Amino acid sequence: LPSHDNPPTEREYAAHALQSAQGNNQPAHLGYQGNVIFKTDPQRWKYLKDFVRANRKNPTPSEKIIWEALRDKRFHGIKFRRQHAIEDFIADFASLEYRLIIEIDGEIHDTQQEYDQYRTEYLQACGYQVVRFSNDAVKHNLPLVLKQLWEKIQQIQQIQQSGEKTAPSSKAPVTSALS
Repeated sequence: LPSHDNPPTEREYAAHALQSAQGNNQPAHLGYQGNVIFKTDPQRWKYLKDFVRANRKNPTPSEKIIWEALRDKRFHGIKFRRQHAIEDFIADFASLEYRLIIEIDGEIHDTQQEYDQYRTEYLQACGYQVVRFSNDAVKHNLPLVLKQLWEKIQQIQQIQQSGEKTAPSSKAPVTSALS
C-alpha cells in the first residue's frame, strides 16, 4: 500500500488485497494450527486495526441485532468474535472453534459480487466456511437466521468429529442463506 498520512480507505485496502493476491487463491502463509489461519500478521494488522475498531464502534443495525444474539457465548455457548481480521480481510463475525465466518450482506454487496466471491474463496483457502445472511433476513427473521446458523454449526461438528477437513475447497460455491 502506498504510504498515507491517514490509514487507507477500506476500498483502497480491498483493492490492494486483491492486487497482491491476483491469480493466487492461497493464503500467504499457514497458521500455527494446521492449515487454519486464525488472524492476520502484524504488518497487515497495522493497516486493518483502524477499520476493525471503526466497524466495532459503528455496526450496522443488522450487525447490532445478530451480535446481541451471538455475544458472550449466548448462542449455544459458542464464542464469536466481531469484526475479526483474518489475513487481508475483516470478517463480520467469526467462530474460531468452528472455523466459521458469518457475513451480513447489505445493499453494497449487490454491486461487488465478484469481490465477495474472491474473498469467500480466499477465506475458504484459509480453512473457514463462510455463511452469508442479508440485512433484511437478520432484521425481519432473526429466528430463522439463527436456526440456519445452528444447522450449519451442527454440520461442521459432524465433519469435525469424523476427522474430515472442515472447510470446503476454494472451488466450492459460497454458502448462502436467506439472501
